[in-house]
Amino acid sequence: MSKTEKRIDDLVRHLNYVLGRRPDEFGLVPDENGFFSIKEVIRSFSKEIRPITYNDINELILKGAGIEVIENKIRVKEIYFSFEPCDISNMPKILYTFVRQKAHPVVLEKGIREGIKMIPLFSNKDFAQKVGRLRIGEPIILEIDSKRLIEKGTKPLMLGELFLVHSIPKEAITGPPIKAIEEKPKKPPKKPEPPEKPGSYLLKTPPPTKPQKPPKGRKPKGWKEGIRKFRRDQ
Repeated sequence: MSKTEKRIDDLVRHLNYVLGRRPDEFGLVPDENGFFSIKEVIRSFSKEIRPITYNDINELILKGAGIEVIENKIRVKEIYFSFEPCDISNMPKILYTFVRQKAHPVVLEKGIREGIKMIPLFSNKDFAQKVGRLRIGEPIILEIDSKRLIEKGTKPLMLGELFLVHSIPKEAITGPPIKAIEEKPKKPPKKPEPPEKPGSYLLKTPPPTKPQKPPKGRKPKGWKEGIRKFRRDQ
C-alpha cells in the first residue's frame, strides 16, 4: 500500500467513526438526514485527530470512499448512531450549552428558539467550553436547569452522551450578567491662559535647559599640569 493509499484509508476510517458512530464525542450534531457542517467537521477533526482540509474531502469523494457532500454539508454512507428518547429521571440537574457573545443578551431575555439543527446540551462544563471555542471562538457558557426545561414542555433526545433539544425557554437559562459597556473617560480640555492685565505682564517660567555636554577632544589642562609645564620651561 502506497503512502497516499494509506493516508486515504486512515482518513476514511476516522471519518466513519466520527460521523457514523460517535459524533457526540466531538460535540458534533447532525441534521435529521445525518449531515454535518463541513466547517465544524474540519475544525473538530483537525483539532482532535489530524489536520484535514477541503482538498482532502474532495479527494475522498473522487476516490469513492463512501463520503457524501451536498453544498456545505457532509455525511458518511454507513450511519450507526441514532436519536434516542431521553430518560428524564437520569438527567443531570444542570446542563451546559454555549452561545455567541452578541446573542447573550437576547438569549437571557427570550431564550433560544428552534433552528435548523437541534441544540446540544452538555453534562460537562469543560467539554461545552471546548466545543464552543471550536465553533465560535469565545463562547458564553450558559447553565440549563433540566427540571425547568422539562416543566416547560421540552422533550430532550439523546445522541450518545449529548442531550439535544429543539429550543430552550428563558426560564431554564442562567448565564453570566451582561456587562455594561464602560465609556473611556475623556481628558478634560486645557484651561486657557489668563489674559494679561493692562500695564502689567506675567512672568513665564523658561523651559528647563538641557545640560551641555563637555567638548570633544583632550580635556583642558588642570592646575597641576600647568605647574609642571612652568618647571620644564625654567
